Amino acid sequence: FEALSIPFAPAKEAAAYLGGSLNDFFVTGAVIGGVRYHDKLGAQAKSFNLTFVVSTRQDSAAGGVVTMISFVCRWRSSDFWRCCT
Repeated sequence: FEALSIPFAPAKEAAAYLGGSLNDFFVTGAVIGGVRYHDKLGAQAKSFNLTFVVSTRQDSAAGGVVTMISFVCRWRSSDFWRCCT
């Protein structure tokens, strides 16, 4: 396994340039990493189940108010290779 460290400002700039948020940038990287991992094992990944914690706090009161959201990120390997080659 490898760890990847990306400075905050360039990551945020890249996300904005591509029309997304920093979270979009993170999710995309995680999915691409998962796809590449499965490819190396000879298994095709068609989707990933993802869960995130989302803040629902609407005021500046102390403490965290959160909810969990889950979604399926579908993947077609041709999407990645078409845009990255």
